[in-house]
Amino acid sequence: MKYIQFVLFLFFATYVANAQSAGSVSASDAISTGMGKPGAIAVRGTYAVGKNPALIGWGRGDIELATVLPLLNFNVRTGLNVMTLEDYNYFFGWNDQYDAKGEKVKRDLTEADKSRFRDLITAEDNGIVTNDLLIEYFNLIVRSDKKIGTFGFALTDFVSVRLNLPTQLLLFALDGNTPNKVFDFSENEADALHLRKWTISYARDIDFVQIPYIKKLTAGLSLNYVQSFGYAHLERSNIKLVTDNKGVITGTSDILGYVALSPDFGVKYDFE
Repeated sequence: MKYIQFVLFLFFATYVANAQSAGSVSASDAISTGMGKPGAIAVRGTYAVGKNPALIGWGRGDIELATVLPLLNFNVRTGLNVMTLEDYNYFFGWNDQYDAKGEKVKRDLTEADKSRFRDLITAEDNGIVTNDLLIEYFNLIVRSDKKIGTFGFALTDFVSVRLNLPTQLLLFALDGNTPNKVFDFSENEADALHLRKWTISYARDIDFVQIPYIKKLTAGLSLNYVQSFGYAHLERSNIKLVTDNKGVITGTSDILGYVALSPDFGVKYDFE
């Protein structure tokens, strides 16, 4: 029976850890980030609010408080899946050589280098740029005795921008403005959103269940209220440009986008 209890607990803990680590929006601590961001199991205290409520009770002191003072807690994440950092430094960096003046020598790309660059940027789903900003305005944890449990409250803002850079735009960086070549930017995509999340969490020690090899067992629950303050979407961006032999640029464009903003921004819509 004890073996069955242990297996059930292991399954439950694994399921909860995976559920909490997917789609959560909350601030990250330095330890969790340095460990590869295993937020569901590594966070403690105020950083557990919104990620794993069962761990808000794992901390020191009866009260933990994080506000905009003295320093604002925010996270910034950006990514570009076109190439690795090593590839970027190779194509856009410098040689390990210096000229007579002691200045770095620029790298001259060979035909093989240019071919590899084209392969990188023309691969499927390449060119996607993501930018995320999370701002935590307030985070409070109050720990009572074991019979009552621990309560947490957090207020965070989340802004996310996703862009898909057209392949032709990336090739422009390599080939330049080639005469009589049509640059098609219809692959361009853009999405942005602004959310605000209010979180209330509760955690309690499960001391009435004794499981072998388990020193401490806690359970937690979070309730989230999410407000949307803005959303933008680029439906289509049919832009084509061409440069003739005389250097004259001509083109056509057909752009359609949608923007929805909260009245809190002072935007007034007229749909009539």
